[in-house]
Amino acid sequence: EQFEATEYIKMNDPLVMFYIRKTKEALNKTIEESFLKARRDIESLKYSSAVTSYCTIVRLLYRKPNDERYKRAEKGIKDMEEKLGLDEGDVQCLKEIK
Repeated sequence: EQFEATEYIKMNDPLVMFYIRKTKEALNKTIEESFLKARRDIESLKYSSAVTSYCTIVRLLYRKPNDERYKRAEKGIKDMEEKLGLDEGDVQCLKEIK
């Protein structure tokens, strides 16, 4: 949301647009790397580590709950809760943020 607000303020400023684009690219890269790490952790049966990776994604996208990546991470967390023998909702990624 902050990125979009900045775009409205200085839509014609090339430097602002450059920094917004670079920040979004870095965010997307971090999210993709977190999904890859979660997948590797699951393959290695490191379910708790996979939860940490999924929580990273949820924290990065918490203002965009309709984003498909957010939904994938939430599903991944539910799957890991099941594998770890936890009750659904035991993992609270956003507890500190809200």
